[in-house]
Amino acid sequence: VTKFMDSLPLYRQETIFKRLSIDLSHATLSNWMLKVAELLMPFYDRLHELLILQKILQADETTLNVIQDGRETKSKSYMWLYHSGGHESEHPIVLYEYQATRAGAHAANFLQGFSGHLQVDGYAG
Repeated sequence: VTKFMDSLPLYRQETIFKRLSIDLSHATLSNWMLKVAELLMPFYDRLHELLILQKILQADETTLNVIQDGRETKSKSYMWLYHSGGHESEHPIVLYEYQATRAGAHAANFLQGFSGHLQVDGYAG
């Protein structure tokens, strides 16, 4: 919860755990996140398949600072968001996709097979 709801980086969580006398390294926390993501990937893929079938989609991208060894702290990455638009769906779908750039090719690749209407906020890429 603290990683995503509170935007608390893993290195800060590691510090908090140390204060509580819990020895959880940054690497352990990171590996747990990767393993959970791996286990949830079939669910994400199925939601993606269902999203592409919608008649209306909304998409947007926002900047994201990534704290990673070997990258400048000020380097920007992007989180792309795709939402099943309209009110036709009883169960709305919202999917996020991380990309290192804002290139339109990322959206084109993600939306491959989609043939409905796409609502964006003026993105020209």
